[in-house]
Amino acid sequence: VSKLGSKHRLPAEVLSQLGLSCMVNGDLESSIEHLRKSYLITRTIEGEYEPETASAAENLGVALQRHGKYAEARELHEKALRIRKNKLKKRHIAFWSSYDNLSQCYVQLQQWENAVTSLEELVTRMEDFYGELHPITADWYDRLAYACEQNGELDKASQAYRRSLRTRSYSDENPLTPLSLFNLGVSLFKQGNIKEAHEYLEKCQRSRNYLRLPEKHIENASLCEFLGLVHEQKGDIKEAVRLMRKSVDIRKGRSQGLPVVEDVK
Repeated sequence: VSKLGSKHRLPAEVLSQLGLSCMVNGDLESSIEHLRKSYLITRTIEGEYEPETASAAENLGVALQRHGKYAEARELHEKALRIRKNKLKKRHIAFWSSYDNLSQCYVQLQQWENAVTSLEELVTRMEDFYGELHPITADWYDRLAYACEQNGELDKASQAYRRSLRTRSYSDENPLTPLSLFNLGVSLFKQGNIKEAHEYLEKCQRSRNYLRLPEKHIENASLCEFLGLVHEQKGDIKEAVRLMRKSVDIRKGRSQGLPVVEDVK
């Protein structure tokens, strides 16, 4: 690399491969060092606004993301996206990684409006490529819905959750159907739509029973909690208290050494 200098493509390619290999192996400091050198060489050789420079910027951005340096990573991903918009066809697959990486940075930086915009662009491409009823598309509906919730766009969040549910409930045996039902129920509850929230949370319970999911699972604690809140809003205090106590009991069991499962967002 040192003999060829910074005006030859090979050093940039070697440094890029070294950087990516270090990233895979968890050596992020070395990864960033190699990928930064690769980016600078590529920019010098190919030019500031060429697709190769966009790819080098993106690789460095991903390494910085994994190191928790989201602001710097965001700048590189935004640069890569600007280049691709000018140089690539609109349907080029490289846009997928641009919008994905940017959305992750925006979420970490809590820039929710930008996160929603990036995810909407990505979802549109997913729908075009996979179709609305593909499981991969459903996952992106969920990510979009969560960003919309954080941005205060509750109606848009509910619409995204409904689209996710439409995909997953295509099969009664889809293990993610209860999650989609729960997310939609909670979203509707936050909007004050208690009646419909109750409907979807009850469907979530039936779906969990159908799939024979564990009664003591932490997700069931969250479900019981929101069902309790729904009954409280409907004036059924006795049932609300019963469900809240059930939720507390499950969480107590978790704290006493039962298997740990992450809370549902």
